[in-house]
Amino acid sequence: MFIYKKTMLRRCAMTGLAAISLWIAGCENAGTGGMTAGAPAASPVLTAVPEVNLVSVFTGGIPEYDGSGREFEVGGEYVKTDYSTHLTLPLGIFKPVNMERYALEGGTAWGPADKLNYLAILPGAGAAEEEGELVRDSASSMAQYKEYRGTVRDIEGTVDVFTFEVKGEAYRAKIRTTPDQQDRLQPVFVSMLGELQYMEKKPPIEPGIFFKLPPNGGDKDRSQIYKEILTALQAIVDHDHDRLKTTMYSEGAAEYLGHFADNIAEYRFTEMSVGRDPAGDRKTAIVYVGYTRMDKEGYIDERSVGIALIRNKQGLFKIADID
Repeated sequence: MFIYKKTMLRRCAMTGLAAISLWIAGCENAGTGGMTAGAPAASPVLTAVPEVNLVSVFTGGIPEYDGSGREFEVGGEYVKTDYSTHLTLPLGIFKPVNMERYALEGGTAWGPADKLNYLAILPGAGAAEEEGELVRDSASSMAQYKEYRGTVRDIEGTVDVFTFEVKGEAYRAKIRTTPDQQDRLQPVFVSMLGELQYMEKKPPIEPGIFFKLPPNGGDKDRSQIYKEILTALQAIVDHDHDRLKTTMYSEGAAEYLGHFADNIAEYRFTEMSVGRDPAGDRKTAIVYVGYTRMDKEGYIDERSVGIALIRNKQGLFKIADID
């Protein structure tokens, strides 16, 4: 079940609600169940199943990332996620905020800090010798997915392998779980893989202010407004909360708008125009600013905002809102 909002899509992992809840409660603190590294592989007898009536793990396809978010709904509460890009490939997933990302086997993995359980995405469909070890397990819940290629099991855990294509390029995913964590984490990793997004990697933007101010016509109020806007925008570029606060109309505005200076994105301001001229209304003014924004994962988009200013008791225009 999905709950759609304007800027947030919230996904209910139908098969893994209890699993996510248990994992959040502390699966990272669990041990490996006494398993010994390097133990000989077990040889289970698995039954191959025909590829009929299979469904895709990517229920909505693999769309291009658009900056929106996801939250898993668990018993009426939401598990916050971050969009996290692959370290080298043009792909990304939504991971619970308390999972980590790290390099693994020439690819990227996401999972708890113990690195014993993870979802990994790697380039290529897989080596022939690896494919030879894989057996489709009819007892596995993974067997319902057409991208599922098979399972490798040993005394240390289970690795379920998937292959898929995005824009003509082949990739594979591995979901590794230890016996003590499989019921908790496997549904979470399947949900994460199912929300895979494509994001082309682009060169980073150059932060800063790159526009000419509109003519002020010799108007004192316009000059003061322009100075206030430039101070605020430079504070955003520099992630300077204190300087941004000096441009605000009130403490409430400073608290509400302080996130613009958070170190989570870079800004390149490219244009500015006057919406409501203070010459026509000596109490308020509106200025429009266009900019390019790049978030910490490298996603770049073009945006614009209106900056509303109000004259304070000292006679100066200060920023009341940015929207």
